[in-house]
Amino acid sequence: MRRFLLAAWLCGISFHIASLFLLPDRVAMHFGMDGTPNGWGRPMTHVAIFVGLQTFLLLLIVVIPGVVRRTPREFVNIPNRDYWLADERLDETVSRLQEHFDLLGIILQGFVIAIGVCVTSANLSEPIRLSNHAFLPTLAVFLVSIFAWIVRLFLAFRIDDVAAADGHE
Repeated sequence: MRRFLLAAWLCGISFHIASLFLLPDRVAMHFGMDGTPNGWGRPMTHVAIFVGLQTFLLLLIVVIPGVVRRTPREFVNIPNRDYWLADERLDETVSRLQEHFDLLGIILQGFVIAIGVCVTSANLSEPIRLSNHAFLPTLAVFLVSIFAWIVRLFLAFRIDDVAAADGHE
């Protein structure tokens, strides 16, 4: 899954850098609820914000699971924490967390790319206007994806019947 995460990051970075050559000299960077622009900037600022955000999210997603090894157990918030953070399961736990965080990273990268596409499209339209017909479905897909990710995370860290029978409830 890590390859897909890196591919998503690279696609986003490539898109935003390529958009630099398409954007007008003055770029709408913030929009009101009705889609009209109410914040402006330079194309390089627009690209730097998106590239910076995507890179920050990538680094965060890659680093967080490994931090679990060095974090006091009481500060790690996963279902059935005592069971999953036991020394004999810590490697498996970190591996599961990495897989889940890679998926979260793909979701986040996809959302940032989609927002970048919406904003770039808005800046290439006349008059400049963010389409709620593109933005709202993007937001809805993102929120549903995050909900599904949370459910998947909880299911991945449940204690199965065998472990429960051994007294690890």
